[in-house]
Amino acid sequence: MEKFFIFIFATLFSYTVLGNFKNTEAWYITNNSDTVRGTMIIPLDENEEINFAKLQWRISFIDTTGKYYRIHPGEIKSFTVVNGFEKIKYNSIEIADNSYVFARLAIDGYLKLYIFYKEVLEGGWIEGSYLKNSFLGYPTSAKLDYFILIKGNGDKINAQWDTFYKKMPSFFSDYPQLSKKIKARDYKFTDIYRIVRYYNKWHVGEMND
Repeated sequence: MEKFFIFIFATLFSYTVLGNFKNTEAWYITNNSDTVRGTMIIPLDENEEINFAKLQWRISFIDTTGKYYRIHPGEIKSFTVVNGFEKIKYNSIEIADNSYVFARLAIDGYLKLYIFYKEVLEGGWIEGSYLKNSFLGYPTSAKLDYFILIKGNGDKINAQWDTFYKKMPSFFSDYPQLSKKIKARDYKFTDIYRIVRYYNKWHVGEMND
């Protein structure tokens, strides 16, 4: 009887403190470019949707032999999870010297666009970076914090709404027409997807000339 109550308590604890999870098909690419397939334990928010912010710091992976292990940013190149008909890819990105994060790939190409999330708690916001070595014992969800843009030559910048017009024109200085449009505020922060697509289209044309 005592073991039964311990089991019930542990189950309730896992749902109220650890939150909800689901297993889904996944694979990751090692730093040696090998592919490892299996499943991932995906954290869900209070709406039973993927908590994208929690995937930025570590992942829980089960390979085809049944071995379970955790993987941190920098230990692999990327991972992909299958969510229904959608394939969600995260790449490992160095954001400071020897400091990495998994960032969700939104647009691929010469210029890659990544989404970086922050977690939302009941009663307020908490920056995702604060959660790297912390545990939150109640449901959270994820919302956009900022975008990370990385060119094929390694140039990198964070796109945030409050510094958009200050930083973006110089980042796109190799494409003067686009840079001028941003300076003139013909494009704004919410046009970031269009901007990245226009730049990649322009870059392909430059390479083909």
